[in-house]
Amino acid sequence: MQVISPGGEALYNWGSFGTEDGQFSSPTGVFIDDKELVFIADSGNHRICVFNYTGQLVSKWGSKGSGTWEFTLPRGVVVNATRHIFVTDQDNLRVQVFLNNTIPVVHNPNILPASPKTVDDLSIGYEYTDDDGDSQEGAEIRWYKNNTLQSQFNDLQAIPASWTNKTDQWNATIRVWDGREFGTVLWTQTVTINNTKPVVTSVTVVPVIPVAGDVLMVTYSYFDVDGDSDTQSKIRWYRNGVHQSTYDDQLTLPAGVAGAGEEWYVTVEPFDGEEYGNVIASTQVTISAKPIAPEFLLIILVGIAGGVTVIGIVLYRRKYLRKSTGG
Repeated sequence: MQVISPGGEALYNWGSFGTEDGQFSSPTGVFIDDKELVFIADSGNHRICVFNYTGQLVSKWGSKGSGTWEFTLPRGVVVNATRHIFVTDQDNLRVQVFLNNTIPVVHNPNILPASPKTVDDLSIGYEYTDDDGDSQEGAEIRWYKNNTLQSQFNDLQAIPASWTNKTDQWNATIRVWDGREFGTVLWTQTVTINNTKPVVTSVTVVPVIPVAGDVLMVTYSYFDVDGDSDTQSKIRWYRNGVHQSTYDDQLTLPAGVAGAGEEWYVTVEPFDGEEYGNVIASTQVTISAKPIAPEFLLIILVGIAGGVTVIGIVLYRRKYLRKSTGG
């Protein structure tokens, strides 16, 4: 193969007689495509050879015969704009058409996040390369849960968290499309859906306006997205900022524990049997003194008997009564 300038000057050449790479036997056709690849019909060797413009072999195919990818004295080769290769196969009385394309490649396919919880969407990440410089035109994605195809997610790059459950195992396959051909199918790693920590809200000491002698109680709302029940959540009571370990994990404080003038609050750390959630504290309450009632009441009774007005005076002793939680 000899390369000549427009002015007729010989620039360089490559090739010799033979059957090895870079050698020819009766080369009869040559074509240069838009990527400056040189296609040569190596007639005597019954093959097509492709070189870059400096003479390095890029690819080759063909051998003597009448099957697909075989030739008997190929004479000419042409490549069109869509990279189809047309080869005149002389003694087989035919023209064979091939696609001049390097398939795209996926690198490092993986599911994100790598350690998902039930609140996480799943997505597939990967890198795309194409030796021809073709951009990605699509991808075939197949998702599997516990080794079963989830066809409703075909070709979707992400799955909503609402479709996953704790202990599910997910993986996926992907092959990319460059507009001409699909690449090779590759698998992601397998991920297991992990536990999500429980949460508590509305931690409250009741009654909200306590009086000395009242029973104090903690109320709260517990939620676990996995459906796990409240399992020995930690409850801690504090008097004037000091932890009262005697009442750990108790929902109520007995009557008489909280004295007038003291400030109390409680914290709850939820537990679902696997993990503790965040500690949430109640609003602090101040214990009020019990109100004092008068011991005696003066009651004046007025009536009429036989036309005479009668006035009576009664002293009534009253005890303080108050209805409170637990007392």
